[in-house]
Amino acid sequence: MPEALKFLGRLVHRRAIVFLISDFLDTAFESPLKRAARAHELIAIRISDPREEKLPPIGLVELEDAETGKRMLVNTAERRLREVFAAEAGKRRDSLRRLARAARFDLIEVSTDGSHLEALVRFFQERERRLKRR
Repeated sequence: MPEALKFLGRLVHRRAIVFLISDFLDTAFESPLKRAARAHELIAIRISDPREEKLPPIGLVELEDAETGKRMLVNTAERRLREVFAAEAGKRRDSLRRLARAARFDLIEVSTDGSHLEALVRFFQERERRLKRR
């Protein structure tokens, strides 16, 4: 994602409304994201999958990092592992929310197991109210 944001900065020189759709599981995207939010009206859409936030207690599972190919065997039956996994997911989510507030860009959160339409309609209704107050 950092490279895509840098590309945006090189490609689009006039202020624009930019929709960024991502799971935000990448690293080192904060600075390019802040720059993009300063240069454009940024609307970030975070797509989450419940399986990336809460591990089910099903026993041994081999996980593979989709980007690096690194594999590891984890025992999801261990309560502490599931708690740490969920806590880390919560920290990532909260960190992105704080970044959105600090950098003043809009953040829409949708899940792969829910209705995206409801979240988008809510966002645009709130956006309309916010713009009318200006």
